[in-house]
Amino acid sequence: MKELILLEGLVVKQQETEAVKRVKKLLMMSLNGTLRLHALRLFKRELGLPEDFRDSILGKYSADFRLVDLEVVALVDWDAELAVARVEEWREKEYSEKWLSEFETKFAFPVSFPTGFKFERGFKERLKNWQRLPYAKPYERKEVVRVRTCGGIERYEKRAVAVLHELLSLTVEKMVEVDQLAHFRRDFGVEVNVRELLLRHPGIFYLSTKGKTLTVFLREAYR
Repeated sequence: MKELILLEGLVVKQQETEAVKRVKKLLMMSLNGTLRLHALRLFKRELGLPEDFRDSILGKYSADFRLVDLEVVALVDWDAELAVARVEEWREKEYSEKWLSEFETKFAFPVSFPTGFKFERGFKERLKNWQRLPYAKPYERKEVVRVRTCGGIERYEKRAVAVLHELLSLTVEKMVEVDQLAHFRRDFGVEVNVRELLLRHPGIFYLSTKGKTLTVFLREAYR
């Protein structure tokens, strides 16, 4: 067990550059470019951060991060190269390799359903329309409130799906306890009932209950 713990620490150290990118992308998704350390502390294992990330990551990389006070970290510089969501990379691949139309893929998400999944009447048509619905992407620098007013609640919720999809994509195992997501809702402008939102999109997210813990998996990562 001691050897495994030492090995894990070594791997985390080797992945330091990736950990920095993950935290930067989280800060770039936040509305004000800031996050509370409490949220990152609860999320550190999922992001592959070391136990002492406040000093070994945030303190060490002062060109990327600035501690506003003891419990808030701010983004120092916006990185346009990192401002690409994982789903956008998937869309590009679908568009270029499978020759799907840009109209069908521009705002779509990878969707898959388990064998025997029962579709309610009209579900497929609603899903098709939802896939085509424009929305503000996670890294777009816009006021989220405007999304609520100019496109209705559907667009607002689609952005919330995009944020949760990207957040899960940034985790090591593409999974996280649902309760942990609540700590990012305000910073990311996702003022919705997260559990209900996840349940409305079973082709993107898989919810698992083990004991009293509700865990969400990014379905595409576990095909």
